[in-house]
Amino acid sequence: MKEKQVISSPKSPVYRDLRQILQHPIKSNYALVEGFNAYNQLLDDGLEIEVFLEEGQEPIEGARYLSKRLFSNVARTENSQGIICKVTKVKRNFDGGPILLLDRVQDPGNIGTLLRSAQAFGVNNILLIRGSCSVFNDKVLRSSMAAVFNLAIEELATNNRVEELIEEGYKLFVADAGGRSYKEMKGEKMILALGNESQGISDELRALASGVYSIPMKGSQESLNVAVAGSIFMCHLQDI
Repeated sequence: MKEKQVISSPKSPVYRDLRQILQHPIKSNYALVEGFNAYNQLLDDGLEIEVFLEEGQEPIEGARYLSKRLFSNVARTENSQGIICKVTKVKRNFDGGPILLLDRVQDPGNIGTLLRSAQAFGVNNILLIRGSCSVFNDKVLRSSMAAVFNLAIEELATNNRVEELIEEGYKLFVADAGGRSYKEMKGEKMILALGNESQGISDELRALASGVYSIPMKGSQESLNVAVAGSIFMCHLQDI
């Protein structure tokens, strides 16, 4: 059996390219995603990827190997599974369907979960207001299970962009406490807005909203985690 070539020099152009992606995750045309679950999802989605394995891992056809030292310099998980996928970003335009708006949502785990739910429930368009965590944060990429690569995403948006969409016929609906039941939310072109974990929706965006909707709760909890609430709302959108 042919011996696998291992990249071990930090001067290797391949290794340097991976480091560049890590240093400029938003500007780069590529993103790095770790783990076998993400690898399998990327394959299922038919996305263009390059696979890098840590020295000693079981072979995958077409994969390249990095020495343990170089791999550890690229991996961002504490207990890496020994696989990193370099994914080509695909620019997608909004398709006219519902839009999930994230207003300064900052926790990468929340954003990753919301992106995963968005893909699952057919909400293909994501608008992140400036101040939100980037979807290409490594924790977002891991928790989203690579959903980010299948969605149309606009980052660093301003309220002016929201106003443009409203002029195009969209209605802005805010998810927040004290509103009507989310089951009453209807509309063909809608923007579902979720706010910052501690501050909620900004006053400026609230002023643009056509309605505020909430999830009725029987227990003593005052609110739900933003990712949980957003997932419930998006599941409902399937039935509208």
